[in-house]
Amino acid sequence: MAPSLAAALKAATLNDHEAILDAANASLKTSKNDTFANHTRIVALLKLDRFEDVLRTVSGLGENIKSQFSLETAYAMYKLGQLDDAAQVLSTCTPKTEAVQQLEGQIAYRAERFEDAWKMYNSLEDGNYSDDLYINKTAVLAQLGWQGKGSDCCVANPKTIIAFEVAYNLACLQISKGNLMSALHLLQVSKKLCDELDDLSDEEKQSELVPILIQQVYVYSRLGFIERAKELQELLVLSE
Repeated sequence: MAPSLAAALKAATLNDHEAILDAANASLKTSKNDTFANHTRIVALLKLDRFEDVLRTVSGLGENIKSQFSLETAYAMYKLGQLDDAAQVLSTCTPKTEAVQQLEGQIAYRAERFEDAWKMYNSLEDGNYSDDLYINKTAVLAQLGWQGKGSDCCVANPKTIIAFEVAYNLACLQISKGNLMSALHLLQVSKKLCDELDDLSDEEKQSELVPILIQQVYVYSRLGFIERAKELQELLVLSE
């Protein structure tokens, strides 16, 4: 690592991605094939959602360096909707790290290959789910439920659910199975957990609550609670 880049990174805050990018660019002017500087630039571009720039950066590298950034390249392709290309790049990754397998699962989910996504996420199972992995698994399970293929293997006690996304996904699974009262309870848990989040702005919470409210309207209507469904529908209109 060039001393100037090391000093710049030390001075920058972890979330100051523009400053980190500027430091990496400055370092690359004197050593364009520096692996660390290129990696720093690529990660900063990913953090800034500049996915096309990531691909341009990688394409300009030599093959021996380019191969070191397969995961980052595949992620940029995934974010740009280039799912087949992303899957192809990941197929060349060795070893198959957890990050690679997680991204393979996300690509399969986005491509609506839910059974493939389920298999990929299950290959990561070690009895100790990360929050993101559990959220992703329950999302896949809900989609399989709508296709009549889901199971209850990920159903958890609502009291142990700590992420609103998990409660929402499990509610959708219960809806697909016709278990409307269970679904309603899980939707209420999801709404409560979302309301209690400290790291989301009010605007972000409103956005996250919309799909929860939509499903609540559906469930209340199916259960015959028409007035309650209408009340929630009015809240949806006000939130638009």
